[in-house]
Amino acid sequence: MKQLEEQNKTLTTQAQTQDSTLNEFLATFNTFGENLEAIKQKENIVTVESEDPELRKKGKDKIIADIEAIDELLSQNRMLIDDLQDKLEKSDAKTNQFRQMVTRLNKQLEESGQEIITLKEQLVQRNFTIEELNIKVDTLNMMATNLTRRHDEQTARLSNQEAKIDSQNQVIMNKTTKLNTAYMISGSTKELKEKNVITKTGGFIGIGGITKVSSQFSDSVFTKIDITEVTSIPLEGKKAKLITNHPSDSYVFNSDDKNLASLEITDPKNFWKNTKYLVVETN
Repeated sequence: MKQLEEQNKTLTTQAQTQDSTLNEFLATFNTFGENLEAIKQKENIVTVESEDPELRKKGKDKIIADIEAIDELLSQNRMLIDDLQDKLEKSDAKTNQFRQMVTRLNKQLEESGQEIITLKEQLVQRNFTIEELNIKVDTLNMMATNLTRRHDEQTARLSNQEAKIDSQNQVIMNKTTKLNTAYMISGSTKELKEKNVITKTGGFIGIGGITKVSSQFSDSVFTKIDITEVTSIPLEGKKAKLITNHPSDSYVFNSDDKNLASLEITDPKNFWKNTKYLVVETN
């Protein structure tokens, strides 16, 4: 039980970490989006100015400055993604939303980078030089490839983290189910003996003696129950007694007229503390 509590505590901590990480992701995502919007605006301005010969001639320095600003914004967005990936590598947080956000950012950055490559190729054709634009198409392609590789690596790490936490959750669930599972059977003395659930020791020629649970019974003849849900067990007969050991102050027998109606477990924790098996002998 202590180990189960520790595991639940760990999951709670992981959930809190996940909330904190998600907030950081949202803030970074907003900054990334603002940068993309600024890139798009400058890209549109550069396209218009470069297509008009007069504007191109008069505003060459401004076009180059806008290109440099676009490069800077792209660089900032690469750094934002790097920061997100570093945080994910250090975090045990589990959420598909993180992965989807990183995938979206990477895709948008790759698309934006490709658009700028195309724009710069057009500017080169309009008598701008590579040196003026301070960019190399091969360099941008290499950066895009590296970014994709890092994204794939991060996706694999996230998948491993999710699989690990899923496995931990399953272990805890199995242990919880086992802790809450009990086995019960009720029946007449004859029925319980035939099923090898009880045996009698002592006595004389079948009279007297002590009835106790057999050491050779099979779980298959018992009914499996969840002790957190089952607190009332229907019974038949005029009287009953418990063969298994349960505190007398943890249950009561309910009657309907002259016959038994049910066994009511009034204190489940106390009732099941000695054994998870319940044998009720009715007559």
